[in-house]
Amino acid sequence: MTPLDFPPRGTLRDIEEGGQLQLKFDESGLAPCVTQDADSGEVLMLGWMNREALARTIETGYAHYWSRARRQLWRKGEQSGQAQIVSRILVDDDQDCLLIKVTLTGGASCHVGYRSCFFRELNVARAQTDFSLSFLETSKVTILSPPMAPHPMRAEQVAATRLTGFLGEEHAPRDLSPVHSGVEVHTDPLDAHTAEIVEVDSLTGLVRIFEAGVGLCHMARPRDPAIDAYLAAAAPRLGAGLRQVVPVTRGLPATDLPDLPGRLALVNDIAFLVALYGDLLGCERVALRLEVVSRAMCPRFHVDRTGIRLLCTWRGPGTEWLEEAGAERSRLGAGACGLDDACSGLILDPRRIGQVAPYAITLLKGESWQGNAGHGVIHRSPAVPTDAAPRVLLALDAVWDE
Repeated sequence: MTPLDFPPRGTLRDIEEGGQLQLKFDESGLAPCVTQDADSGEVLMLGWMNREALARTIETGYAHYWSRARRQLWRKGEQSGQAQIVSRILVDDDQDCLLIKVTLTGGASCHVGYRSCFFRELNVARAQTDFSLSFLETSKVTILSPPMAPHPMRAEQVAATRLTGFLGEEHAPRDLSPVHSGVEVHTDPLDAHTAEIVEVDSLTGLVRIFEAGVGLCHMARPRDPAIDAYLAAAAPRLGAGLRQVVPVTRGLPATDLPDLPGRLALVNDIAFLVALYGDLLGCERVALRLEVVSRAMCPRFHVDRTGIRLLCTWRGPGTEWLEEAGAERSRLGAGACGLDDACSGLILDPRRIGQVAPYAITLLKGESWQGNAGHGVIHRSPAVPTDAAPRVLLALDAVWDE
């Protein structure tokens, strides 16, 4: 779809009562768009869309807007990680305003960290003399890149030390220098101009994600028949999934999932992955997303504006990656000029496309990780075969409280 594909305005009857979209764009080429939470109905924000933003929203399933301040197209969440998955697009009677219903991936839509941009209220009864505002939200949800490690050692050494406590001394990695040797060892991010894919065979090997030049690190795990059986029965009752911010010591409460045989196996695996991720990143809370999808969430190859994210797919196909040697980064995003991946010149060698196995623990390094701007791992959501739908996966992002 291109920005020119939308039908022109017709007669008043066509516009107000017709069955075809005939959206009015103002003299600046923009239409207002009200964004609403798909589950609660809460109004989250007011944005603006031009033809390209609407086309990208329809094409990708993710909300895109036009920034009047920056005068550029942007995908909601590309910097903050607070993306919006669009489930419905409505138009008003005059077809001059849009309403989209979305699911938040990070728990907030406001750029200053609140769930809704409308987090303050004017008291109507006192408004003639008192213009003070009452705060409807008292806390923020902010997903940011982690602070720099306080100790002068490599990030992988810090994580390895935490993992030793998590897994026990017998699992401590043997190939890292002593963390208290008194010698400062830094990995210079300027030496890393790649986002290599690394497969490891142990949990402690996952610390390799902190190495400069490593963009994706994954470790295979065997399938769990109890989880397989549970998700086959429970998936239709999970809706679009769950989104919560949880302490790394707790995981997801069992009561948040349908009470069917095998629930405890899934709850225990989630708790394990949350605790493991918390030990790796050194955070106290994580933004947890249990995604239940019947189509690719992000069907085009892209990079994330996040730090380090954990993914685990239990049901359906796993995430796909594109190796650095097979990619032309300049063709990502706007560089594709609206063309799909197969035609844009992004994929130099299709043989460089790989896929994570179900149940594998996967760590992806995004553009917001320290020193990794321009080198986020290139990946996409896979197509979901009808006989494998819905796909069920877990995504974890570190939450760093201000």
